Amino acid sequence: GGWETYQGVWVRVLEELDWGSVGQLAGTCRAVREIVVGYEAHFRRDLSLGKEVRPVPVEEGPLPGRFEYVTTMLCDRELGGVFPGCDCSGRCEGAPPCPCWGRGGGCVEAPTYRCSPDCSCLCPDKCGVTPPPAVILRHCGTSKGFGLFAAEPIPRGTTVGNYVGELLSGTELQARRASGRVWCTANYVLVVRETFGARTYRTVVDATRAGNFTRFINHSCDPSLNLVPVRRDSLVPEVAIVTRRSVRYGEELTISYGSRKRKRSRLDRPCLCGTPQCTGYLPYDSEG
Repeated sequence: GGWETYQGVWVRVLEELDWGSVGQLAGTCRAVREIVVGYEAHFRRDLSLGKEVRPVPVEEGPLPGRFEYVTTMLCDRELGGVFPGCDCSGRCEGAPPCPCWGRGGGCVEAPTYRCSPDCSCLCPDKCGVTPPPAVILRHCGTSKGFGLFAAEPIPRGTTVGNYVGELLSGTELQARRASGRVWCTANYVLVVRETFGARTYRTVVDATRAGNFTRFINHSCDPSLNLVPVRRDSLVPEVAIVTRRSVRYGEELTISYGSRKRKRSRLDRPCLCGTPQCTGYLPYDSEG
């Protein structure tokens, strides 16, 4: 029908509209309504619209708000310099001769480096998530919003995906907070700190306007996932999201939004994780 014939054109048009405008467009005529219905069904089958290796279905119910779906970090890739790929044959297996794995100097108090797609080696994870586990997006109610759930059992140590969005400086984050461009209704800003001895690295990712399925991962005071920064071909890290234990089929995938060892704030929001370890409020970092 019209959806299949004009799929590419209509996807570009409909992706620019919010769901309210899409609904209004559906009321213009029967032909357009059929196309919109087909688009919504296509969107439910795969939130990424084909951009991920495996589809990310959206369960029946409300649809998530519109955002630009991206699979890589939006930033200057050459920030801090670009590293050349290795010329290793076979798998590097973290061998010291591999220049990628050796960038940390073999020290535990150093960033984690891995091979990249530019490498000649056969390391299976040099492109990141290979292959990702099956997940599904589900609406958890008006208070909690959307959440990400396991669509199959996921073993411990599995990389679910990378948290991507706009890479921000601390100054830009504070400016966005002050202008109300973030945290108006939902918070999609992730701040990751890495401490190596006296040095602290901070990575700020804002997935408000652009991101992927990981932006829907909720907080839990007893999370099933860890955040693992990994650097490949530059100093800009990938923020890998890795299971810290085995995850059951149908279980919600969760991370910790931050430390619970702090004083309460007037900006605190209630935590709805429902675990025995729940503190009753979400972590909040005023310094970003």
